[in-house]
Amino acid sequence: MLAFYTTLIADEREQDKFTAIYELYRPPMLKIASRILNDQARAEDAVQETFLYILKILPNIGPPESPRTKALVCKSVRHAALDLCRSRQREQKVVQDMPENLPGPEDIAARLEQKDCMSRLKRCILELPAEEREMLELFYFSKIKAQDIGTLYHISTKTVYNRLHAITNKLQQRMKGEEQID
Repeated sequence: MLAFYTTLIADEREQDKFTAIYELYRPPMLKIASRILNDQARAEDAVQETFLYILKILPNIGPPESPRTKALVCKSVRHAALDLCRSRQREQKVVQDMPENLPGPEDIAARLEQKDCMSRLKRCILELPAEEREMLELFYFSKIKAQDIGTLYHISTKTVYNRLHAITNKLQQRMKGEEQID
């Protein structure tokens, strides 16, 4: 892997500096990442991410043996490992939050059919005369009692129920008529 990284560096002195950092710090970096991740393969990923980061900032890094370089490398690999750890936790949470019974094709088809039925019903309701539409909305959507609707329209409660029954029958007939057209 070192050969791959060094091909990305044009300056020979920078190549030597990177090679020294790689050889000097790779084993401790693996140890740090392994302790955090408890997984050797993911620890390797964290180390590789860190070396890619080091490549980006290589001109700003001092001598490989300096305490600042060591601190930078250790801190960077620690952050890379923690990022991998967090991403794994997010992945696990997504999997845990998934519903156990995902909808199958039949469920999706039923939902689409129900949605289509609702849009046809809305269209049929909008085609009703204003007074009938208003009475339906008051009773079914606004949840106003039939007695109060009767008071509003100056009719008896029984008449409200009779009209609502007639309106719903009319809607059913229109819905059946639309089904036959489709």
